[in-house]
Amino acid sequence: MGIVGEVMVENDKILNQKNISGLNFRISREIIGAGDKIAPIIFNSKRESIENTLIVSPPGAGKTTLLRDLTKIFSDGDKDISPCKVSLVDERSEIAGSYLGVPQKNVGIRTDVLDACPKAQGIILVIRSMSPDLVVTDEIGKDEDIKAINEAVNAGVKVLVSAHSDSLKSLMNRKGFRELLETGGIKNVILLSREKGPGTIEATISGKEFLNKNKI
Repeated sequence: MGIVGEVMVENDKILNQKNISGLNFRISREIIGAGDKIAPIIFNSKRESIENTLIVSPPGAGKTTLLRDLTKIFSDGDKDISPCKVSLVDERSEIAGSYLGVPQKNVGIRTDVLDACPKAQGIILVIRSMSPDLVVTDEIGKDEDIKAINEAVNAGVKVLVSAHSDSLKSLMNRKGFRELLETGGIKNVILLSREKGPGTIEATISGKEFLNKNKI
């Protein structure tokens, strides 16, 4: 739920809100099958392994819904995709929708959820203690997020993450994301839009190919 009104600040930190003028209720929708077209692109059938992937979209374009279903697909597996151990770092409780630590959304039978934990700290915790094959998290952006993802990749753990941006080019103006592509940490980039409704897939491109086309 989003709350707007007068914000109380002290030493540049938000302490509270008062004189509430509006509420925004966001209700997550679980769409089983939302990731069916994308999953085979992310899963390398020759290596029987998931490739590190970044999903990019503006707000409201369906990236969290897609991320949730992909988490389920890779956790459960199917006739073409080998199942794997997934660690989901769900900082804002939007993917698994956990209540009292228990996921209310279907994120797969082999998925361990770290709920309400800051992404960077959570990623380090799970790669050290949960031995995941795949780490999933939503809306990365801070320098510490990028650093933690690099640590996961360097540890041999696959990553499936998302970020807010209206285009791949604007994303590349942010230093950390360019670093992820330049180091080869991210193999696939998927761009979503609302052109034909939430979840419209605008492009799927390899990280290396995108860098070659968008040199700065």
